[in-house]
Amino acid sequence: MSRPEPSTLLRQIEQEARSKATFNMPRQGLFQGVLRAAFIRSFEFTNSVQKYTLDQANEESFFLSAALRGICEDLIVLKFIRRLRRKDRDEVVKIRMLVSTADAIAKQAAFFRKSRPFQPVIQKFIEQPQLDLEKSRLTVIGQQSRLWNTSNKLPPVEQMARQVNLGQFYEFIYAVTSEIVHFSVRIALRSGWGDVPKHVNFSTKNFSRYYLEFSQFYSMYMLTKFCRTFRKDLHLSDAFMDAINEMEETLDESLRWPEAVTYEEMNQQNPNELMRAVLLVAHRERVKRRRLGRRRKPTHAAT
Repeated sequence: MSRPEPSTLLRQIEQEARSKATFNMPRQGLFQGVLRAAFIRSFEFTNSVQKYTLDQANEESFFLSAALRGICEDLIVLKFIRRLRRKDRDEVVKIRMLVSTADAIAKQAAFFRKSRPFQPVIQKFIEQPQLDLEKSRLTVIGQQSRLWNTSNKLPPVEQMARQVNLGQFYEFIYAVTSEIVHFSVRIALRSGWGDVPKHVNFSTKNFSRYYLEFSQFYSMYMLTKFCRTFRKDLHLSDAFMDAINEMEETLDESLRWPEAVTYEEMNQQNPNELMRAVLLVAHRERVKRRRLGRRRKPTHAAT
């Protein structure tokens, strides 16, 4: 029996997923609000990219894939902050909002002073002493919770990721998306196809199938992680989680997870599907034997 398509599973959970967008700030607190916003973003991005077949991939696929970075950081930072007491969670979220808003206003004001000085823009919304006081609370909360010891700020996302067991995944997604949003010789040249090196045509469309498949796979991967991590916080139903289980099994059964650097672009021999299937079966057998071994391991009574 074949598994339902990811788009079918997403339709099954869409009504419940969108119901989580409802938020009552006085009753639920700021952390819950940001969590719901991040969850909806993860769901909507996954739902959006799954509507396309690989044959429909176009130049938009390249630009869409950059969104994976933000969704990944949402998952990591919220999982990290969730380790705090509820009161501290809400305070940390409030401080981060104040600091990021003040920083954006300051940079905006500097840009417009130089580039368009006649245009009125917001100059300030909080006095610096008050902002400094708010930042100092991050130092106190970090020390009291023993989750971080950075001064006046949260630890870097990379450190948070390691603390919540998402370090390797973050580094992988960071590596891929950083090359999309920053200067990268490899990504620039990768978009060139033709009679290399004499006649090359550059377009983001040339690698569009790759970027669409990458977004489809890892958006679903992160959505399942989101649901597993925050099931209780979001009050997700058993039926909802059954669909998430199906998604996880679909990911697990895939013979090839999208890579950051592919065999094809490196002009190396790509293992065929039969070889990949053999490797997958062998891996599952090893995992099964390890699990059986742990179950059979004798326990020794204390002497």
